[in-house]
Formats: sequence, C-alpha cells, structure tokens
Amino acid sequence: PKPASSPGPTEAPKNSTAEASAFPLRYAVLALLLPVALWLYYPASSRPPPLPTTPAAHPAVIPEAARCPAQVNPLNVGADWHPEDDAAYKHQAVERLRDAVRIRTEAFDDMGGPEDPRFEIFFELHSLLESAYPRVFSSLQVEKVRRHGLLITWHGSDPSLKPVVLMAHQDVVPVDAVTASRWTHPPFSAHLDEEGWIWGRGTTDCKNTLLGALSAFEKLLEDGHKPTRTLIISSGADEEIGGTRSAKYIAERLEERYGRGGVAFILDEGISAIDQAYGLTLARLGIAEKGAVSIKLDVFTPGGHSSVPLGPHTSIGILAKLVTTLEENPELPIMREGSPLLTELQCAADYGQLPPALKASVRDPSRWEALSRQMSAKDNIIRAFIGTTQAVDLIHGGVKINALPEFATASANYRINFLSSVNATLERLITVLRPTVESFNLTFDVLGSHADIDNNVVRFSVLPTTAHEPAPLTPTNDAAWGLMAGTTRHIWEGAVVTPSGMIGGTDTKHCWNLTRNIFRFVPCSLSLALNLHTVDERLHVDAHMSTIRFYYKLIQNLEVGKEESLPLTAPAPSSSSLETTRTPSSFSRRIAALALLLPVASWLSYPTDALAALPVGRPCRHELASGKGASCPTQVDPLNVGPDWLPEQDDEYKKLATERLQGAVRIRTESFDDMAGPEDPRFEPFGNLHTYLESTFPRVYSTLQVEKVQKYGLLLTWKGEDEGLKPVVLMAHQDTVPVPAVTEDRWTYPPFDAHLDEKGWIWGRGTADCKNTLIGIFGALDKLIEEGHAPTRTIILSSGFDEEIGGSRSAKYLASTLEERYGKDGVAWVLDEGFTGVDEAYGRTFARFGTAEKGAVSIKLDVLTPGGHASVPRRGHTGIGILAKLVSVLEEHPDVPRLREGNPLLGELMCAAEYGEVDRKWRRRVKDPKQWKKLGREMAEEDDIKRAYLSTTQATDLIHGGVKINALPEYASASINYRIDFLSSVNATLSRLLSILAPTVKGFNLTFDAYGSHSDIENDVVRLQVIEGSQIEPAPITPTEGTAWTLMAGTTRHVWKDAIVGPSGMVANTDTKYSWPLTRNIYRFVPASLSLIKDFHTVDERIHIDAHLNGIRFFYKLLRNTEGWEAP
Repeated sequence: PKPASSPGPTEAPKNSTAEASAFPLRYAVLALLLPVALWLYYPASSRPPPLPTTPAAHPAVIPEAARCPAQVNPLNVGADWHPEDDAAYKHQAVERLRDAVRIRTEAFDDMGGPEDPRFEIFFELHSLLESAYPRVFSSLQVEKVRRHGLLITWHGSDPSLKPVVLMAHQDVVPVDAVTASRWTHPPFSAHLDEEGWIWGRGTTDCKNTLLGALSAFEKLLEDGHKPTRTLIISSGADEEIGGTRSAKYIAERLEERYGRGGVAFILDEGISAIDQAYGLTLARLGIAEKGAVSIKLDVFTPGGHSSVPLGPHTSIGILAKLVTTLEENPELPIMREGSPLLTELQCAADYGQLPPALKASVRDPSRWEALSRQMSAKDNIIRAFIGTTQAVDLIHGGVKINALPEFATASANYRINFLSSVNATLERLITVLRPTVESFNLTFDVLGSHADIDNNVVRFSVLPTTAHEPAPLTPTNDAAWGLMAGTTRHIWEGAVVTPSGMIGGTDTKHCWNLTRNIFRFVPCSLSLALNLHTVDERLHVDAHMSTIRFYYKLIQNLEVGKEESLPLTAPAPSSSSLETTRTPSSFSRRIAALALLLPVASWLSYPTDALAALPVGRPCRHELASGKGASCPTQVDPLNVGPDWLPEQDDEYKKLATERLQGAVRIRTESFDDMAGPEDPRFEPFGNLHTYLESTFPRVYSTLQVEKVQKYGLLLTWKGEDEGLKPVVLMAHQDTVPVPAVTEDRWTYPPFDAHLDEKGWIWGRGTADCKNTLIGIFGALDKLIEEGHAPTRTIILSSGFDEEIGGSRSAKYLASTLEERYGKDGVAWVLDEGFTGVDEAYGRTFARFGTAEKGAVSIKLDVLTPGGHASVPRRGHTGIGILAKLVSVLEEHPDVPRLREGNPLLGELMCAAEYGEVDRKWRRRVKDPKQWKKLGREMAEEDDIKRAYLSTTQATDLIHGGVKINALPEYASASINYRIDFLSSVNATLSRLLSILAPTVKGFNLTFDAYGSHSDIENDVVRLQVIEGSQIEPAPITPTEGTAWTLMAGTTRHVWKDAIVGPSGMVANTDTKYSWPLTRNIYRFVPASLSLIKDFHTVDERIHIDAHLNGIRFFYKLLRNTEGWEAP
C-alpha cells in the first residue's frame, strides 16, 4: 500500500461513516448560542484602560444643519479650451498617462525612509514627467523633497496673494501577485481598448489627477499664461501608506515658506466626483474627510507540533475569532446634524427627484436614524458616509504547515465618522473585544497595559502614525467655494454642486495648518473611473480629458481677482459650530443578539446533501492486527548480546557527545513549505551539515558506504557478512522546523547557539527533533566501529532533509532506492523517531513504541472577493473577515474523541491496567468496553495529548491575506492540518469538513468551490482544496508479537530496567510513510526519557544531555542485539 494520491475528479463517498456525519445538532446550536449569552451578560461597567492622547479635533465650520448651499453661476475667465476635441492632443495626453501607468510606483506598508530601494522606481517616473512636460520642468521651480516628493512652483506676479496648491500623489496601491492573473489586461500594461478605456493600476488613483494638473500647466505655459497668484503642484510618493515619508515634509516646507493659514485653498484627489443621481448631474465637492486609525491585534501562544494542538484553538484560530467578533459587531450608522450626506440629500430634495416620503424624511430630524438604517442597508457607500467603517485588510500567522503558530497578527483599518473621534472608536473596539479575549483565558494587553507578558496574550495596539481625527470642515460660504463651484458648473453645465465628504484619506491631513479651505475632488465622471484599488482598475480617456480641462479652467478662473471678490449669487446660510467628538451610539443588544442568532437559522435550514464533491482515489485501508486491538503484549525478557556500554558514566565521552550535538544544532538546517527541489539555495546549509558529520565521525564515513540521494539525502550502508539476511534500517531526518523571526527574542538562549546550561540542558532548534536521534545513531555506529564490530546483518542509516515539509523531496526517494535494492518486504524492520518514548506513568516506567501512525491531510481555504478602497468595505466583511469566520466555525466543531478497539492508546491503557499501580475502579473501567466512550471523553478533556490519540486533530497553521492597510484584500488564505484518527480515513475527514463549512459559505452568499466543483469561478468564491501531497491514510498497524517486537522490547527492557513495554501510536507523521512496502515492522520511538526533552517545534526547544546519552546507548545495544536475533 502507498500513500494517498492527490484528489481526482469529485465524487460522493461510497460509504457513509460515523466520521462523515454532521456535528450533532444540539452541540451546533449550543456553540452558536453561547456567544449570545456571554455578550448579553458581560458587565457593561467594565472599562478599558486609559486611551492614548490624540490631537484635539478642529472646530467644525459648517452650514446650518441639512441646508444645501446656494448654487453659484458658472465661472469662465479667459479663452475656453476643449482638449477632447483636439485628436492630436488627445492622443498625446493619453500616451503620457499610459507611460506613467507603466511605471510600477507601488507603495508598501513596510517601506522605510526615502533610502528604501523600493522607492528608486519613482526616479523613473520623474524622468518621464520631465520629458513629457518640458515647459513645466524648464520654466518653473522644481524641488525634490525627501528625494521622491515633488514640489513645483509657478510664481505669480503678485506675491501678496496667497498661493493655491494642487495635490496629487505619485504612488499606487500594490498589485497582489495572487490576483494579478485575474486582470483582464496586465495591471501595468496600460492597455488601451477600442472603447477608450485605459487599464492599469494607478489610472484612477491617482496618475490621472497628477498628469491632469501637469498637462494643464504645460498647456497654459504654451498659451503664454502669466498667473497673478502663485500656483503649486505638491506630489508625494507615499499617500497610500500614510504620507509620513514625503507628503508630511512637503506640507511642512509650505508652512515654513508661507506660514500658518498662508495658502488660499488646496485641491486634492478624492472619491467625490461627478455622478448621475437623484435625477441630477451631481457634482460632489469634498469639504470633509473622515478620521482614521488602524489597529493591530497580535496573538502570542505556545507553539508546538501540529499533531498535538494545545487546546482546540491555535493562535490563528483565536485571532480568527477576534476578527469575527469585530465584524459581527459593526458600529451602527446614524446620520446626524453636520453629516455631509445630509447636506447632499438636502440638495437632492431641493433640486432633484426624490420620492415624497424620502424628501420628508430628509427634512425631519426625528426620522434620520431610521433613514440611516434603511439607506446603509442598501448601499455600502452610503454606509461609509454615515458611520465609522471597519476593514480587516491584513492577516498573517504561522511559518509552516507542520508547526503550531506561536504568533498571529491582523490589522484593521477604521475610517472614523466625520463627527466622531479616535478615542471614541478605540474605546468601542476594546469593549467589543474584551469578552472574547477573556473567554480564551488570555491576558488582554490593551495599548501596552501588560507589555511585560509575552505569551498567552492578545495585544491591542495602534499602528504608528495611523491615528488622526476627522478633518476640519471646509466652509461653503466663501470665495474659495464659489471658485470651485463656479468652475465645476462651467465644465458640467447644469450640474448641482453639493458639499460631500472624503470617506478615505488624503495627503491633506498634513495640511490643516495651511488653510481651512481644503477640497477633495476628482474632476471627472465616476462612471468613467472604475475599480479603485482592485482588479481591473481603469479610466476612460474622456475622464482624463475632463480632468485636464477642469484644471486648465480652474487656473484661468483664478484671474478673476483676489479670493474675497470671487462671485457668489447669494450669501450662504449662517454657519454654526458643532462639537466633533460626539460618540456614535452603542450597537444595541437586540441587534447584536439577532446578528449572532441568524447563523443558527441558516444552519438549521441549510440542506444536508451538500457533500457531493469529495476527492476519489482513497487507498486501501490496512487491517488491524487481528484480535490484538484491546490487549497488552507479553513482557519479554531483557536482551543483552555482546559487551555493554554505559556512555553516561564516561565523563570524557559525555563531553565529546555533547559537543558533537551542539555542533550539529548550530548548523541552521531549516526547511520551509515553499522550498522547491534540492537546487533551492535554502538547502545549501545541509551541505555544511554533511561536511560537519564527515569531519566529526571519520570512522563512519571511511567504513560505511555513503551515498547522496537527491543531493542532500544521506544513505549510509554498513554491509553485513550474511547477505541472505534482510537489512535493518535506522532513520532520522536532518531538517528542523524554522524559527519565526517574530518569536526569536522570546528564546531564553538564541535558537541556534546550542547553549549548554549548568544543569545539563542543551537549548536550540533541532535538539529534540531530531538531531539528537541523528547524532545518536552516528555516535553508536562510531563506537561499534571503534570496538571492531563486524555486523552479520546489513545496517542502513537513511536520513532525509525534508521530513518537516512532507518528505517528498528526499525521504520518498530514499525509500524508493531501498525498495529497488532489496525489494518489497525486503527489510527486517525500520526504526524512526517519534513522540513515543520512555515515561513515568501509571506508577511505573513505561516505554511506548509507536506501532501505529495517524493519517494526515492538509486543506487550504481561499477566499476571493473584489478588492477596493478600505474606506468602503463590501457587505460589512472583507475577504479576511469571511476567512476568519470559516476558521472559527471549524474550530468550534472539533472531531469527537473516541476510545475504541484498535486505538493504540487502548493497548497502552491495557498495559497500565495489567502492570501499573492504578486503582481497581479505573482498572475495571479500562477492561469494560461499555465504559470506553465515557472514559475516552474524560481523558480528552483533561489532556491535549490524549485528545490527539483519540480523535482527528485540527490545527490552523498558516493564514495570510492582504497586501496593505489601505486596500481591501482580494485574496485571503488559510492552511489547516488534520492528523486523522488511527481508525478513520481521509475521505471521512474531508466529508465532515465540507458539511461544517457549507452553511457558513452559503450565509455569505458566496460560491463554494469544494474540491474543484466550481473551479471556473474567480470572484466571490470560497475554495476548499486539498494541499497537494498532504494526504495519507493512517499507517498499517505493526504487530506486537514476533521476533522484531521481541528485539525492540528486549533491548528497551535492558536499557531501562523493569520498564513496561507496550504499543502506542505516533500522533504526528514520520518519513516512514514512504516505507510501508519495505516491511510491516515499522516502529517510531525516541530512546530517551520524555521528561528530558522539551518544547518540540516551539520556543526554547531543548534536550538534557542524559537523554542524548541514553539514545546513544540504546542504538548501540540495539545493533549489538541484532547479532543474536533470529529473523529472516
């Protein structure tokens, strides 16, 4: 029998098994109702610790509540120009924009200062602009600020007039490599289609704006224009990552040059633009900008091996629940006095075609709350204008599929209601999260309140430089507003100009000291600028032409005179000042309860026949050793052939053995899931390990035949005198689990220093798994050679370099080489590492031999949703939030532990009942099959290791999603590792997962592509797939009778006097999964006391030197005893 192959075409499982049945209804309902009870009974009096000090919000200067400003007359100074009518110019402008889009000026959240090499591409853009706009760059003052920021000044003839600043940034949101293939045209090709659309990242945000302003400057220079007022183009290189690396410094330079309040007005980009709405051509000018804050949630928990999760939740699972809690408790959007949307609706009521009922609601403050609910439920953009939005943009956790994640992190972006504050937002989030954190019995480190705790903790922090209050409101009753509105009404004849708000963020947040007249506006039709921040971003050529024309006319219109004399047809209503720190109402308990209860109804109503798309190709199941599933094997006599050796009593050898192990641990042989074949350069340290082994054990290398398999796999053969005897195989892998950089400083000693402390512990990655075993075997072989031993039976050491990543790159080939050489069933026995070893239990010394090994399968959950700007999340959930909910649902439905005949733990318990010092009642329960169900449940609740023996375990080891904090994630992915119950199967496991996930996917109205059932769908889809090469059935059971078992047990009982030797199981997986054709006698065993080996796969992995010496002695004696062993 061979390991399972990759899934084939989808097909329903042929046999219905207990493992495939859905989670019992009563438990599902209970799991879903518990959060309701917890939330409802959590004391409202609990308060968060003090919040960080934030800048005071600027006083708002707004029109009277819900009043539409007077519509000004169209303004047209000087000769008009219609660039869209000039075919040659249009072609030139389009080519300029396409060239700029082709330059990949992506901004990443982790960029450093201007010296970061990823900023170098901006110089290429500068060169392009200089060649495209020669008059601008030769006639005007051009300055570089912080290397990549551009400040272009066209000095006016009257220096007493305040300058006007036009802003547009150079950087773009990165393109997620995972979704790049989903673009209709490559994202940096700037493809121009036959309908006039330019496709590419940055077309809409915001190279259209930047080149529009530069094109207007260039044309005006060509026309001989001489401005009276100084004109400035300010262009940062980091707007998408906060503007703190260049935009902030440009604003500071302008303040130094012109003083506080020294600028007439600023016009920057925005989401506000021209739209067809309410039966009108509506021109929205952004006079407000939401505040923002981004938080970071970090979860630190102990790591370990994925086969033994520490409780039902990994750090990723805990983080997923926290994200789910946030998304299930959004702020309730309420439209209030001062909201820009309310003013827009008033304009619609005055000039547009609103239904009478809606018009009445707009004018009646008592109806605003109900109107808010109705409108926000129908439209994500309206929701964004009314409330504080939430977008979980980034998530990351884990380093590989075989290790419990020690750390997981998520970042969420909040765009704060125009009339709220940073502190109000943070306080609400802390209140929402606290009950969930406490339900996991973790410390809640809020804003550094428990910074000294570095494990079993949830950290809530604010990302640096992300917190800023809502902007001061721009007046709509002065000359600057008149200029903007008059120019707009000239370009778009008949348009109604209304105040609006910027629900995202702009670089103007650094400019509040320069002027109170700040506008955010994209001078084009919204229908001609599509897919901001997401796949297939594109801009129509006509939109670019209107942008150029607008800037050209705006600059001309400045010549009407000083700003105080700009025309208004009528004075705007008197202004009022509003307090901008009013906190939104709390989310009501009735609504919260309803939101939490809805999944119950969805689950109950969802059809249970959604189990049709499982992979076929299940390999044959190995039969249990007949009649031996519920008994303890007979205890054999200790076996001692030839001379004995006690290395622990030889101080000189003890020192030598310690140094040998330390030297191996210091060589950083980490293996990563994304490693390719042996040519991957990250495998090169394994060559250093080989050199070390050869220099440390010269006798072994000169005596044994040494072969390299797949470059770094080691196959050492000590040929025996009798070639008719089957060889024996010792196995130990060279690779280790990686050390995550984020947890490296949590180690007591550096993880690759191999520090030896005064108590005899060697600290370091690989000490326990499994360089102890590898160096132990080498030590035993070296000692035997030194003593002149000549084996009768061939001895083989097989050592792969990729056990921690599945063994498919070397271990598989080593096993194939042995099968080709010795044939099927051509090996006497195989002994590999394992979790099973020597332990004090049941009042005796127990030696557990792994005679069974669990199966495994790893699944990948991918969520693909449309991206976009983080200020307008869709449906209240990002793709990361949806993924978090799916992970949470899985962790809330673990496999039920069962103690039953055939489970290796039952054999161990029978040995304990037979030989251990246990009370009679417990002994009777172990021997009574009717008691096994309850006994198994009790043991699983008390002990994570016992749970691993009794059920299929689940560990969410990896999660990733998003590219930056300012963009909705288009793709999020989680990888979950399952170690399959000794008596279950791959298909039963996959069937159960499908039944658990399907209702939740349906609840989000997404397509469920289960095992390739809808592989043609690329968006709004959840993909459930099996990770290639990860699935393997539980191993055949090794017999506990016969000569091989007698050899193992007899050797063990000699090394550990009076030990009880019994069968056990390997709850993880080893490289022996490729060795099934070689022999049915496969054992997994660490020949050492488990109390002297600590922290597999996690921080502070270590081994005591006594454990290492015990291992050397065991291998030595095992090979000696092989000489007196009678077997084929």
